[in-house]
Amino acid sequence: MLKKLLGLSAILLVLAALAAYFIFLRPGGAEVRLDYALPETIYAGLPFEISLTFANQADAVLENAKLVLRLPPTMVFAGRPATQRVVEIVIGDVGPGSVNKQTFEVIAAGAEQTIQRAEAALVYELPKVSGAYEKTLTLDLPIEQAAATVKLTLPEKVFSGEEFEIRLDYTNNSPGDLANLRLRLEYPTAFQFAKSSEEPTAGDNEWLIQSLGKGEAGSFSVRGQAVAPEKSFLKFRAVLSGSTGGEDYEIQAQEGSLEIAAAPLALAIAADREVVRIGEQITYRLNYRNNSNVTLENVTIRAKLAGQLFSYASARSEASFRSVDNSFTWTAASTPGLAAVSPGATGVVSFTISLLSDYGVRRMSDKDFALTVSGSIESPTVPLGTAASKIVSVTEHELRVAGRLNLTADGYFRDAAAGILNSGPYPPIVNQPTRYTIHWRVKNFAVDTEGAKVTAFLQPNVRFTGTVKSSVSAKPTFNSASGQVVWELGRVAANQGVVGEPLEAVFQVEYTPAVNQVGQAAILMSESRVEGKDTFSGLTLSATADPVTTELPADTTISGDRRIRQ
Repeated sequence: MLKKLLGLSAILLVLAALAAYFIFLRPGGAEVRLDYALPETIYAGLPFEISLTFANQADAVLENAKLVLRLPPTMVFAGRPATQRVVEIVIGDVGPGSVNKQTFEVIAAGAEQTIQRAEAALVYELPKVSGAYEKTLTLDLPIEQAAATVKLTLPEKVFSGEEFEIRLDYTNNSPGDLANLRLRLEYPTAFQFAKSSEEPTAGDNEWLIQSLGKGEAGSFSVRGQAVAPEKSFLKFRAVLSGSTGGEDYEIQAQEGSLEIAAAPLALAIAADREVVRIGEQITYRLNYRNNSNVTLENVTIRAKLAGQLFSYASARSEASFRSVDNSFTWTAASTPGLAAVSPGATGVVSFTISLLSDYGVRRMSDKDFALTVSGSIESPTVPLGTAASKIVSVTEHELRVAGRLNLTADGYFRDAAAGILNSGPYPPIVNQPTRYTIHWRVKNFAVDTEGAKVTAFLQPNVRFTGTVKSSVSAKPTFNSASGQVVWELGRVAANQGVVGEPLEAVFQVEYTPAVNQVGQAAILMSESRVEGKDTFSGLTLSATADPVTTELPADTTISGDRRIRQ
């Protein structure tokens, strides 16, 4: 009987759900209706209203109803945080035949001349039916021109250090007056603000437009200079924004760029190598050229060094050196040719400096060291038609410092630390086998290394026993045909073994001396070699370790007079 009642209850629930579907959701039948209305014209950056209307055209009550509006990323709710994209309004119960209307104030920020798509949903429950139902509606929002526009005008090309003008024009395109607009001009880091025709209201790049009538326009200009390498492009961005309910939003933005033209006075920096290693000496050459058609007088060249591996005490040049900011300066006093540089003339100044002999690594993150030299050249002589108080050209040179691998190879007879028991006589005896352990230890300085591996060859009368240990997952392997031992490390992180313990592998070998080796130290394994690719500089790094002999100098348990075979 109980089973029949349960089965009947399940059938009734299914029938109720089907009835709800046909009443509320079936196409073309009685249903919950959801519609929307928009203003005739939507201006980008101007608040407007979205009206959502829903009607319950069925005989049942819609319980716990709520209306949800989801906006695309280019739109915001007026007066709400710019990151909020969803608003939910709790309606409650909606009786049969009821019609409800809700209005949302939104802004299309920076989305002019586009069709944006929002989504509305009515979520509700039905009496005696579990679960929630949802009626959705897609809203196509045609966005017209921006309520206000800004035009950014820049020169096509300027010389480094030349003062130039930026013009900003703004216009009210909306059907009414606008108030408290803000115009912000975003500068590249190389730009140096000089002045503007309108006093900024915040910093040197923001202006408040308190009122702008319908159809009204305005403009102002900004002047400044940029010191940057020739042929580089500098990007500027003008942003016109408004606010409502204490929240800011973008109305329109425009970007522009200008090129730094080939300078009348050019400078280039070159080093005597493309990659430098720790402890090496570098020679830098600064080549200059007068590209103008006038003689440039009293030329000054500067080179500022940045890099913690420079040994500044080793700096040498005919220029003066300032250790306060680690810079060289060449003038006519040190280099007479700079007193007057003729049209088309070239010249060169130079300096040498060494690197420290140690990276100074303290943390795993102390890696990928680079050396930077920032150069500048200037002259107070200004060619005709150049709007600058002086000619300035800048450049920069970066040199990467290669990493370093370190390898040791040591043999032991007594090796309690490794937990491997060696056997046989020591000193070794002719025709009697003795077992030894060999330790490879690897350190990797300052760079990540790929494809790292350690190799060496066992010598005649030496056998690989197969007993191996490793501080990493990779273990040494032996090729019996070639006699080579290989430890494939793969990728080794920067400073592994420098900060913390070295990477270590231990393997056991067995050596049986021949009669013609009496009284000699025998070589168990040839010179070891580690190689890997420096992922920062691109160089192949390598290091070697001396052959391992039966003298075993690293084994402190053996006295000095007992290391030669009998």
